Amino acid sequence: MQILYVTYIDFGDFSSGSSVRPQKIYQAFIDSGHDVILLKCQQNKRKERKKAVSDILEFIKKNSPDICYIESPSGPIFNSIDLKLIRTIHKKGVPIGLFYRDAFWLFKEKKDKRQFLKEFIIDLLNIREVLTINKTVDVLYMPSQTMIDIISKKKLFKVKVLKALPPASNRYIDVVEKNEKSGLYRGIYVGGLSHAYGSDILIEAFSALNKKNNVCKLTIVCREEDYRKYKERFTDRQDWLTISHASGSSLDELYYNADFGLIPTRRSEYSDMAISVKLMEYIEYGLPVICTDLTEMGRFVEEKNIGITCHDNAPSFAEAVNYYICHKDLHYQYKKNVKDINNKNLWINRVEKIVRDLNDCI
Repeated sequence: MQILYVTYIDFGDFSSGSSVRPQKIYQAFIDSGHDVILLKCQQNKRKERKKAVSDILEFIKKNSPDICYIESPSGPIFNSIDLKLIRTIHKKGVPIGLFYRDAFWLFKEKKDKRQFLKEFIIDLLNIREVLTINKTVDVLYMPSQTMIDIISKKKLFKVKVLKALPPASNRYIDVVEKNEKSGLYRGIYVGGLSHAYGSDILIEAFSALNKKNNVCKLTIVCREEDYRKYKERFTDRQDWLTISHASGSSLDELYYNADFGLIPTRRSEYSDMAISVKLMEYIEYGLPVICTDLTEMGRFVEEKNIGITCHDNAPSFAEAVNYYICHKDLHYQYKKNVKDINNKNLWINRVEKIVRDLNDCI
């Protein structure tokens, strides 16, 4: 099957979930044996993006791919030529599936008056994109069923078919070894350091755990610019804390040396809907998860019995980590469940679903 695959990133960058997911899906399309026509390039590289889209428009004049799948950008589509491309694909009668990543603009609790004009323009661009989606897209995907339920109440999208398409795993786990842990446990957190992501909760929790004696080590993997912005949080903690700026395959060793993954995200209407790429990445490496009680991710961790959930504050998070450390009898079952969930949620399963859904539209 020939698939036109539209992305808004430069391939090779694995520094964020919004750049990881499109590349994983592309590889899964290839691994599934499909002929993929790929459109890539960041939106803000306007000249390069216009050239890349123009080339695809020329291709479509003479060719008609079987289906089109679009991984939307973080933020609105702001180049008019991209919206023209979507309309052109629709006019050719090619079924379109679009993953709607960024609905944050619908959930802003307060506007920054200093940025009013900028935010107003961004909102207009988002509305323009939604209007195009409503006229052209056959299947609209979102990260979770919770997001579908909440956004459906806003009556913004008119697409008839809305489906959840959460992130997935990239590798199959063969066996789970039943090893006794020797030495200190190590948790790993991969992600942003802002207030919403809860890195301060993480630091306070591990500071409390290690106050008298070191009982658990922590690896934080973040971008260098994030670290520079929040580095005052990490002073005088070198004995139990490791900071890394690794990405892509460089993360492998850090994951292999960890005992569990950490998601300290604070609850909000928006974060409650999310399924983080990093959650599935932890699972991909066979790691149980300690997570705040977010509606979607917390429920996933609890229902699948792959770890522990807690409230979004430092004492509760510290208690959850301590519980994990002290209950070694649970570790093998968590890891076994992680293996089972991982192997049923591979990226190749996601693209099979996309192909089935869009084939049904033909």
